[in-house]
Amino acid sequence: MNRTGFVGLALCLSIATALGQDIPKVDNSGKGAVLCAEMILLDTIAITKACKWDRVATDDVIDAAVKDIDAFVIANSRSPVTQTELDQQKAAYMSRSASLVVAQPEQCKVDPEDNTSGFTVSWQLRQMTPLATKAWIKDLLSIPREPLLNPCL
Repeated sequence: MNRTGFVGLALCLSIATALGQDIPKVDNSGKGAVLCAEMILLDTIAITKACKWDRVATDDVIDAAVKDIDAFVIANSRSPVTQTELDQQKAAYMSRSASLVVAQPEQCKVDPEDNTSGFTVSWQLRQMTPLATKAWIKDLLSIPREPLLNPCL
């Protein structure tokens, strides 16, 4: 796992702890762990800005997806959580993700032929079509359940 992954894991663990989760719980819905998806989306937003990548249509869908996930988290968390609390957690996380770019600016150069180069996960997510990204998020949030971190990449 690269440094971005460790920072992401730390944020999700702090969100999960704030939501009163007993770490680690596993999402068995077959739809995916909501907090893991949010971590990936937040990394992508932060890295896109910090790397100064040009925005693509999928970036707007990613922004909307984070808002949808926030609503899901608020509605389905075992312990009450507010939008303000989520916004504070996300801002701190995205700041840490952006600091990785400052520390490793060479990671902004992604080789599409090499899945281990740079910030590949973020770059690949942005290559999805907006329609495919919307479908992924719709499926992810289709079953009300406790938002969990595990399983994650």
